[in-house]
Amino acid sequence: MRSVIVLLSLAGLSHTLASAADRTAYVAQIGDANQARIVQVASNGTASISQSGDRNAARIEQLEGRDVTATIRQSGDDNSGEAGQRASLASLVIEQSGNRNAAIVDQQGTVHQAALTQQGNDNRIALSQTGADNQATLAQNGDGNAMDVAQTGGGARLDWTQNGSNLAMSVMQSGGTPLQIVQTR
Repeated sequence: MRSVIVLLSLAGLSHTLASAADRTAYVAQIGDANQARIVQVASNGTASISQSGDRNAARIEQLEGRDVTATIRQSGDDNSGEAGQRASLASLVIEQSGNRNAAIVDQQGTVHQAALTQQGNDNRIALSQTGADNQATLAQNGDGNAMDVAQTGGGARLDWTQNGSNLAMSVMQSGGTPLQIVQTR
């Protein structure tokens, strides 16, 4: 069974078809029992979801807008990628390869950016960004890793990489402090 829900709401019905094209949404699924959902109530929109194996689930929402953008690509089986956004300038990328990986992102406010990459199996990332102008680049390579990140305030920068297996840590970042973390095992 394949399930796809794509909802696009265009602000102002007086827009022509040419201006509506700025609010792209794209879903491509191969494999069985995949689920995808895109909801945009957007300014310039874009979204995307691309899944490959079986039983993957993805969700992009965005709601209210300005520039936004989002992308979730997954490969393998039983992966879950979710995003929220609530916009302004936003932006987001989630890429996962392997099996049973999960990424959950909630961005609110103004000018947030996030890039998440997971390679391996049974990895988990949870990212919450509130405030203004926070950025996170998170990468996991291995199996059984976990990252929990909360960025509040404004101007926080986080670049975090985990290489190895069974690594786990939580980071709470408040304010404009740049932070770089590399964990290996």
